Amino acid sequence: MREQLLRKHIRIEMVPVIRAAGITHPPQFVLGHGPQPKYPIGQCSRILRSARQARTGLRDHEATAAGYDPVTVEWEADDHKAYYPGSHRIRMRFTGDRGTGRLLGVQLFGHKHAEVAKRIDIAAAAIFHGMTVDGISDLDLSYTPPLGSPWDAVQAGAQAWTRHAAQP
Repeated sequence: MREQLLRKHIRIEMVPVIRAAGITHPPQFVLGHGPQPKYPIGQCSRILRSARQARTGLRDHEATAAGYDPVTVEWEADDHKAYYPGSHRIRMRFTGDRGTGRLLGVQLFGHKHAEVAKRIDIAAAAIFHGMTVDGISDLDLSYTPPLGSPWDAVQAGAQAWTRHAAQP
């Protein structure tokens, strides 16, 4: 039942986003026509002058409406090692289910060079595969100091959620 609510809710929410973006021929599944993807979780990225914003999955209030017991944690991390020039902070929100630890949604906001749109793909894949928030730390993501950190910003956000969710 929750999976059906998740699919229905995201599909409905994506229509205004697509129209606002000026896309005149969106994929038919977004409008509720044609074959539906197996698990359409929804994903959106926006350009805001020199910043980028992206989200996937459910926000806290949407997760509650879908029957989950959500915990949402905000965190900030650098997009790559701060001792290399051009490091930028990424602000993020992770939403997971309190009981199961399952990742339900992620929101990212950062500088246009912080690769926010690509980092949200990590979360989208994790949600698609039913991963826990803690499981994101087990992913083997690429690392080169000028481009990333041993723990990617997304993994740092997941670790912050795990620490917070473990508190009584």
